[in-house]
Amino acid sequence: MLKTVAILDGELRERAYDVYYECFAPLQVAAVQQHLMSRADFDEIAADEGTDKVLIADDAGAVVGLTTITNDLSKVSLVSNDYYEAHYPTLYKERKILYVPLIAILPHCQGRFAELVTAFFQICVTRDAVLGMDVCDHNVDLGFVKAIRLLTERCAGPEPESGHKPIARRIDAQSYWLFDPSGRHL
Repeated sequence: MLKTVAILDGELRERAYDVYYECFAPLQVAAVQQHLMSRADFDEIAADEGTDKVLIADDAGAVVGLTTITNDLSKVSLVSNDYYEAHYPTLYKERKILYVPLIAILPHCQGRFAELVTAFFQICVTRDAVLGMDVCDHNVDLGFVKAIRLLTERCAGPEPESGHKPIARRIDAQSYWLFDPSGRHL
């Protein structure tokens, strides 16, 4: 079952947080940048009506995956609104830049990943928008971007009505470095 909600509350919020935590906690030691948001930050997103939450449930109705999507870039702390406004002024002004702050699906349900991706691309197509997300190198190495790219093409169908093909473009990258002047520690 796939369901989109404006607000997560009660038991649904608790289960969604459990799924989120189980999926993002391993990144604490796999990626340099902090990916696991605090419970307070998660609760803020859960209560924000301007951020859609797409939930996926198993046959028993238990949440096994979720993604969030917003067109209010000011709600995404790690992105620069100024960048998007400068590089994509029309899309920015029309609020046609959607951002996916998180995608989480339990390891034993990875086969349902495509359902979450399809859901946010359907939102994107409905709003005639583009979609942004950040992906750490750890997840790039796991094939995350490749999978999203293939699903983007699948969502567009064999020949999109516009005649244009879907595009995926890396728009920025950041790397983290350690320097060891003594040469003894790294």
